[in-house]
Amino acid sequence: MKANNFSLFILSALVSSEFDVVRSAVTPNTCTSAACEAVATTILKTLAPNSTMIDPCQQWDQFVCEGFRQSHDYRPEQTFVGTRSIMSDTVRAVVRDVLEGPFNDNFTGSATNRTSRKANYDKMKAVYASCMDEDSIKKVGATSLRDVLNELETRYPRKSPSNVTSQSVAKAELTNVLLWLAQNSVTTLIRASPSIDNNDPSLRTLTIDAGRVGLPSKEFYNKTSILSNYSRTIVQMFEIVGHVAEDNTSKSAQDVIELEAKIKRASADNVKSRDVEYYYKPMLLADVDNLVPEVSIADLFKAQVPQGFKIQNVILSDSDYYGNLSDIIKSTSREALHDYFVWHIIKNMAGGLHEDVIKPLRIFGNQLAGRPDETIPERWKICADDVDSFIGWILSGFYIERAFSPQAKEYGEKIVNDIRAVFSDRLKDLDWMSDAVKEKAARKVVNILPQLGYSTALPIMLDHVDVDRYYKPFEASKSYFDNDRSNSKFVYKRSWDDLLTAVNPDRWARMTATTVNANFNSVYNRISFPAAGLQSPVFGLELPEYISFGGFGTTAGHELTHGFDNSGSKYDENGRYQNWWDNSTLSAFKSRAQCFIDQYNNYTIRGVDGEVLHVNGKLTQGENIADAGGLASSFAAWQKRDKQDPNPLLPGLERFTKEQLFFISNGVWRCGKTRTEEAVKNVLTDPHSPTGIRTTGGVANSKEFRKAFDCPIKKPTCELW
Repeated sequence: MKANNFSLFILSALVSSEFDVVRSAVTPNTCTSAACEAVATTILKTLAPNSTMIDPCQQWDQFVCEGFRQSHDYRPEQTFVGTRSIMSDTVRAVVRDVLEGPFNDNFTGSATNRTSRKANYDKMKAVYASCMDEDSIKKVGATSLRDVLNELETRYPRKSPSNVTSQSVAKAELTNVLLWLAQNSVTTLIRASPSIDNNDPSLRTLTIDAGRVGLPSKEFYNKTSILSNYSRTIVQMFEIVGHVAEDNTSKSAQDVIELEAKIKRASADNVKSRDVEYYYKPMLLADVDNLVPEVSIADLFKAQVPQGFKIQNVILSDSDYYGNLSDIIKSTSREALHDYFVWHIIKNMAGGLHEDVIKPLRIFGNQLAGRPDETIPERWKICADDVDSFIGWILSGFYIERAFSPQAKEYGEKIVNDIRAVFSDRLKDLDWMSDAVKEKAARKVVNILPQLGYSTALPIMLDHVDVDRYYKPFEASKSYFDNDRSNSKFVYKRSWDDLLTAVNPDRWARMTATTVNANFNSVYNRISFPAAGLQSPVFGLELPEYISFGGFGTTAGHELTHGFDNSGSKYDENGRYQNWWDNSTLSAFKSRAQCFIDQYNNYTIRGVDGEVLHVNGKLTQGENIADAGGLASSFAAWQKRDKQDPNPLLPGLERFTKEQLFFISNGVWRCGKTRTEEAVKNVLTDPHSPTGIRTTGGVANSKEFRKAFDCPIKKPTCELW
């Protein structure tokens, strides 16, 4: 029986048992393999127990995800629990086995490759062991951190030394301490970094961005309860490590908070800062230098670029901030600047310290995220994450050996290429685009560079010699704090040294193979999918293809669509920031994009005290457009595949059509729940729509979903791609 409208769902409730206790009769067209049984069980447990009584057209998130929410509680350290976090747990289990199990010497490569593989393994084990050695970390206490703070004191004493007698001397002193902080990967007033030129992706350039603060959003600096807890945390950490006015740490903390509030209020908001028309302002170095007379920005850059690199321009990423920074510095006391530096050194280097030392920081972080105050993740999880952060491509290589086959990589690439082809085909039917713009858009799709699984350049992950060479500058020791600093210095030096190398779009971002995530890069016109995201219940070689296309495929389509959202659409087929649209097509695009803004502005969540918070349709616009485009293109690609090789149904789910199971697979992928405090923070800062709303909003914009479930309203709320 085809369950194609709500009345049939009600009828099925009378004749079938709920959940997965009793299944309907298996049809000849049902997959009964172990993989199909497993994914069917997952889906049945994810659906609402009373799903047959719920209209999916009206309450899709409840229909597809309520069972998940009822059956999954947060672990104390979690702010989000969902299919994505469960997949990450699966990856972590493999990673733990790699890190704690014996070395597997069953490797058939060359002698040189075998030697490098063992060297890489030993380095990885050394980093993990240093992190797991809590007794040694506890003995060190805050000593290593105090050594760094002692050096700060020699470079920028809290009280002005007698030799700082002129503005030029004060300028040099402040410039030098900002340089020293940057070289220790501590970002404070000025964020100077190497980058790629948005207008010419073959050129390396420099970017200057807003300063760093301790709270995630400017709204938090207006919340009394948060500021009270934040101030207490700063006071407690100052009392532990010293280096501020010991007789008045409360004033020191308040001065830090006031400075951070000035920095955050002067900076562009989360919508503006994501707009390339705002953040891409190429300027001569001399002109940037003149913006802040109290600091030599020119000297900051010249001291960090490698010898041989000629500075052409600097990209000013936050003109609002740099228009105000001079006044901020002039209105801030030396003592407050010093204490702000101390605070950000503490925050930056806390990861290498024992839990007893950083307890106030941990408690505040837990409070901000809605976790129980005393929550500490299991030590092995902290250490596994650090190994991934420090030397992730070594760890990824051993993960791939165990958990990601060449066949899985090939199938994932097939899905991506199918979706690319369909996306191009669908462009032909868009009546709001001119033929000239369609042609350029099609070229951009052809030029998109897909990366799937793991790094194949800088380093070549399957080449252990290349990985060994890549991480050679990173020196692993028995000291956890030293390893943490070694990683910071390694990342810092490599990023600046890269200014002398040719741009290579094949080089992965820092997202390693063990990351359950995906990415689109506008400048490289590149989509990236780490291996960890290609696993059940959203991907599988032995599963009906509507599962893989509904899960992983919609992610692939999502990332591809980012190339044509409100941001990606401003880059041409070669990744250059320039307008390639004619006026009438651009006007039609903006009108359709505005629909997404208006739609999501109307969605709300409940805050901590029950207050109603609206989703920011402008902030989430790009992700919402990508969700809709990803669903549409992946569904169309799956339909083509299904016509060639029809998919079987799943056991216990025979009441659904294959089309419905495609959307159920997508719903399962999106299912989850978020702690209220974390959800509030995300509404203010995250370009993704909140959990649940993302599930609901995506299918509201899918005419294929409305057809599959025979919804009364066939027209999608918004449609672009």
